[in-house]
Order: sequence, then C-alpha cells, then structure tokens
Amino acid sequence: VYVDDSADPWPLGDIEAYLIDLDGTIYSPTGPIEGAAEFYAAVLRHKPHVFLSNTGAKGADGVRAKLSRNGIILGPGSQERHIWTATQAQCRFLADTLPPAARVFVIAGGNRGDAFWRARLQALVPQLFSSWYIRTTLDDGTAREWAAAAAAGRPVYVVLFSDGSISAMTDPRTGEAGFADWSYDVIKKTSFLLSHGAHLIATAEDAFNPSTDNMPLPGPGMFCAMFRALLHPSGGDRIHVCGKGGGQGNQYMVEHALGMLRQQGWGGDRSRVLIVGDRFDTDVRAGSLAGVRTCLVESGCHQHALQPHFADAPAEFVAASVASLIPPHRRHDPSERPRTVAFDLCQPRVAIMARPGSISPVGTPPVTRQASDSTGGATEGASAAGLRAWRLGAGNMVYWHTGEGAADHGSAGPL
Repeated sequence: VYVDDSADPWPLGDIEAYLIDLDGTIYSPTGPIEGAAEFYAAVLRHKPHVFLSNTGAKGADGVRAKLSRNGIILGPGSQERHIWTATQAQCRFLADTLPPAARVFVIAGGNRGDAFWRARLQALVPQLFSSWYIRTTLDDGTAREWAAAAAAGRPVYVVLFSDGSISAMTDPRTGEAGFADWSYDVIKKTSFLLSHGAHLIATAEDAFNPSTDNMPLPGPGMFCAMFRALLHPSGGDRIHVCGKGGGQGNQYMVEHALGMLRQQGWGGDRSRVLIVGDRFDTDVRAGSLAGVRTCLVESGCHQHALQPHFADAPAEFVAASVASLIPPHRRHDPSERPRTVAFDLCQPRVAIMARPGSISPVGTPPVTRQASDSTGGATEGASAAGLRAWRLGAGNMVYWHTGEGAADHGSAGPL
C-alpha cells in the first residue's frame, strides 16, 4: 500500500493500545470488513487491545465465536483478556446496584436456551441473585401489582438485554415462555412499571442495526427512546444505559476495558489509547468521555459528513476502514496506490482518508473518490438505484465496500 508524503510521520505511531468496536468495524452482516483480518494480524496481535461490543444478546464467548466465523481466531481463553461486551457490563452494573429482594422484569434477546445474562449474574452474585424475583413474562394482574410496589418505593426494575429483537426466554418462576416479540402487550406492561417508579436498565442506545440489504433494523436505542419519552420530564434519572455512549457506559464499559489493557501491559497514558468504531453516538462518544483518542471508520453506520450532528463526539481520526490503520511497514504491497475519499464537512484533526491507507493532515485540500467500476449499477432498475443514492447521500448505514453497492460507490455523492 502506498502512503504519500503527507503520511510522514505515521500519525498513529504513538498509539500503544486499542479499543475496537466490532459490528461495522471488524465485520458486517455480509461478512468480515475488508482488511479486518490483516489489521488484526499486523497491529492488534502486537499491542494491548480489547474488542468492545455493544451487543445485548451475548457475552465474550459468543463474540469470540463470531470473530472466528469472520476470520479472526483468538486463542483458548483469550476472550477473558480481549473481549468485553455491554451485556457483561450490564451484569456488573446489576450486581453493584440491585438490592436484595428486587423485582426484576427481564426483556431479552438471543437464543431462547442461552440466557447468558442469567448464568453471568449467578456467577457474579449467587446469593443476591437468588433473592431477586426475576420474571420474563407478566400477566396483567402481576404487572399492576409490581407497578403499585414501585409507586410505594419498593425496588422494581425493567432490564433490557437485547440488540433490538427479543425472544421467548423461559420464565424462571413459572416455566412459561417469555415475550417473543415487541407486542403492544409487552410495551403496555413495561409502561405500567416505568410510569410508577421502576428503573430501566438497558444495554445500549444504538438506534438501529445494519442488515444484509442495508435496510435499518430496530435497535435497542429505539425502544430506550420510546420509554424515555414515557418518563419525560421527571424520570430521566431512572434510565441507566451500560454500553458505549451510555450514562453508565464510561464506568462499566470503557473503564473496565482500560483495566483489561493495563493487565496486558499498557502503561496508563490515555493519550496513547485509540478507540476505533463506526458510530459517533456510541464509539466516538465513549472515547471522548473517557479521555482517549478517537477514530471513526466509515465501513459501518456513520460517515464523517455526519460529524456536525454529533458535536459532543468529535472524531480525531477518520478512516475508510481498519485497513487504513495498518502502518506502512506492516503492509504487504508498498507499490499499490490507494483510492482517496472526499470529506466535504468538518475536517478532523487528521483524516485517514483512503482504503487501504492514504493519510492527510488538516488543511490539505480534499480529493474526490474515483469509482473503480464505471459500469456499477447500470443493470439495476431506477428505483433501486435511487434508493441506493439516497442511502449514500444520507451518509447512513452504508457498507459501500462489501456486497450490494460495492461497484458503484463513486456515483452516489459524498460519503
């Protein structure tokens, strides 16, 4: 990979440790992000690193399995050193926060027979866990009874372990199947509890999730926003979000991950830690709150043009993908010149602009991405082409380099 004169010296040369997002950064719904396995082999294997996932449906073992399916093989037991999920952070928050005999209504996603959160909580606080009255389904009478208990000041919690969708987790008290989907019934009963004083503990506030056809799937943040509206204006202090970007995420997600980096040998200087992810509102915001350096990759949900909408989450670096973060001396082909990408708005301090790695300092005139295939999209109907152009123009949820849209990314406007 060729690096032009503006990339000398390499701007990430002082980075000693990495916090790495997964969905949209390392893999996408269609498979691994191009260059992710090479980035892992060339960079992460040689430095302290933690994969940070906002998933609410699985823990480190599940993430390790997904990494393996996407070409990144971690050694036996290494998930304890290198993976931390919002589900794990949320379990730790519950263990630290919930009092004995609390009423806990859990709405969960994931495989029905794999209630990771339950096993994790039992391992963390077995005696406390056994004292909680946990339900995954509520009839109307019980929901009203719990609402009355919350109004009387007794500890009642709604806990959301989900990436958006939910599944029928078996109720530990009755053996019944829990709620299998976001029906009016589950929303109504949740509203009973929250409107009478129950607390909401959620994994993350990702508003949507990517899909294989680039259509947005409802994320946990969409449901958090619905319940936040219910509690406005006086119940905001009863919402606790434990993933990246959330109110409790700094302590339970990022600070914990920094502790994992210390165990791997990182010296403690936060200016030498880089968090890399594809969302301003979770990854970049989490890094800003923690005082580490931030990098947005455009291989997932957010494009750099959206920066003005996230003034509290400034990205110090921007890259097309993690392939751009591989240092020159670790790249395989030093003769290949990269394509370049235009940034029309809000220049960051340093823009890592190309796939796989051209870098330009602030003030360098932006250059225009050149399409590698002028025939891309020619055989598609007008409606499909127009929809793709709108998605790209909106700078939202675009996996432009994989699957659909890879060939004609240059024709749809700025990314």
